Amino acid sequence: MTSAQDTVDQSVTERLPTAEAYRWYAVAWPLSILFHLAGNSDFIAATVNGSVHGVGVLQIVVAILAVALVAFPRPPLGVTLAFVFIVVTVIKAPRIGNHELILALASLILLVSAVISDRRWLATAFPGLRWLLVIAYISIAFSKLNSGFFDSSVSCAVVFGDEMGNWVGVRVSSNRVLSEFVVWTTAITELAIPVLLVIRRWRVVGVLLALSFHYVLALDPSSHVYDFTSTLFPLFLVFMPLGFHERLSKAVDSIGGRFGRFGPLALPAAIAAFVVAHGVVLASGWPVWTVAYPAWLIVGGAVVVQAFAYAVGLVRSGGWPSTERLAARLAWPLIPVIALVALNGLAPYLQLRTAAAFNMYSNLETVHVDSNHFLVRTTAGLRTSDVVVITAAPNDHPLAHYVDRGVAIPVDNLRHYLRLQSFAAGGDFDPIDDRLDEVKLDWLTTAGGEQPASVAELDPADMSWGEMISYKLGYRRPVDLQTVPRCLREWGPVG
Repeated sequence: MTSAQDTVDQSVTERLPTAEAYRWYAVAWPLSILFHLAGNSDFIAATVNGSVHGVGVLQIVVAILAVALVAFPRPPLGVTLAFVFIVVTVIKAPRIGNHELILALASLILLVSAVISDRRWLATAFPGLRWLLVIAYISIAFSKLNSGFFDSSVSCAVVFGDEMGNWVGVRVSSNRVLSEFVVWTTAITELAIPVLLVIRRWRVVGVLLALSFHYVLALDPSSHVYDFTSTLFPLFLVFMPLGFHERLSKAVDSIGGRFGRFGPLALPAAIAAFVVAHGVVLASGWPVWTVAYPAWLIVGGAVVVQAFAYAVGLVRSGGWPSTERLAARLAWPLIPVIALVALNGLAPYLQLRTAAAFNMYSNLETVHVDSNHFLVRTTAGLRTSDVVVITAAPNDHPLAHYVDRGVAIPVDNLRHYLRLQSFAAGGDFDPIDDRLDEVKLDWLTTAGGEQPASVAELDPADMSWGEMISYKLGYRRPVDLQTVPRCLREWGPVG
């Protein structure tokens, strides 16, 4: 058969995917969740070590469901896993990372797809997952087009470059040329990836570039961003041609091929062993990455090898397929989810939220100070908020974290901090910290009237539905007051 005929046949089969072709995602998605939990194990660690926490218990349930789904890839289990993971994310919000939000949105897409499609749930979900990745990644790249990210003295790219360079004895920030190279290479690569993924003929190249770039980032020996990378990898792979999905599904099935009738349980057994090993790490107090980091390097490396091997095969055969249109087969119940993804990407420029708004490690500032984005010079300002600078606090007080740090804190954050502290103390509003009157405030907004001079004089946030929704969906991170915004990576006690 000629290569031209192969291309025609490939095009036809792309329009008629089978449910079996996408079996690999029933392994990749729960694996992403497990690597996420491994990289964010504080609640689980507390629970394992005797200080039982509700979120920790739910996360352990999520881990069990993830292993079960690998063993029995059925829609009901997929719905249950997606639902419980989304519940955990909502409970943890707003203190969640960008990758956790992406993983929760992917789970929502899979949940809706399973409800409306049953047996073909994975095939139904793929168009929605493609839209999720493209919108989120465009937002991530677009957020970096600002003065802070392109200033090598403060850029998050250089901060990561130092962490990577320290591994081999190179300090990127001490070399201007190397710093500029890291900044521009990062920006160009992140801008190129979504463009290549959208163009059908270049989609495979975009996937290969994305996998390579993020696998290298996951090598960071300090941050260990395997949780973020493991979230993105399956979403990149959904852009590959149908032939790759079939190949990857067969590769996953073949893992247990040498174990006879116990073969189908080989992979879930191995993943369960990984979960148990990580639990031992947490119980023993070892570094949280002890098992998860090398495990991801092996899994991620295998995925990169599979993708490149497939691409090399395409080149040798002369049959470079044109994959389906981005919006092909997008089920209408998924449209509201995609709209929610787009709104989250726009949120920093509308001043709706700046936490987990697809703007990680970007140096972007759009709230209270003038926007430092090159293209969005004026933000909509749909929400306003009083902001303060903490000017004094006892040295050993949690809020001393912000003294002389050059950041302003939204007052709403402090009010919710007080509410959560009182909740932890028993739910009443009696003084929970007799030193709060020593935490002094300097107000940077003028709402009129006398402003409280200390945190002790603020009213804690109430627990009304409206207040909680605003807190979880409209959270703003502290604002960098420096002329060129720095790379603020830490949440701090109030975000």
